[in-house]
This record gives sequence, C-alpha cells and structure tokens, in this order.
Amino acid sequence: MTTYQWVMLGLGALVEIYGRDHYVKKDEFVRATDSIRADIKALGAEIKNDLKDMQKELSGKPS
Repeated sequence: MTTYQWVMLGLGALVEIYGRDHYVKKDEFVRATDSIRADIKALGAEIKNDLKDMQKELSGKPS
C-alpha cells in the first residue's frame, strides 16, 4: 500500500468517527478536503526530494 493510500485510509476513518457526532456543511467540507489535498501533494513533493537526496548520498555523488 502506498503512503498516499495509508493517509487516505486514515483520513477516511477520521471523517467517519467525526461525522458520527458532528455536522459539517458541504462547502466547509469541500474547502477542508481541498486544503488536505494540497497538503498531501506538498508532502509527496518533500518525500520525493528527500529520496532523491538520499539516493545521491548513497551513490557518493555530492549534492
């Protein structure tokens, strides 16, 4: 399972638990999920850059 899938699985569980006891307007929910989507994309970019840096270190190439 990819990191993205794990994050989405966790978010799904969180929304299910929260939604059981709370009400959220559709516009607020859409805004929140758009924000989360942007955060996940940024996280993915950071991880990708970190992996590239680690690969360079392991291969002995200077940054």
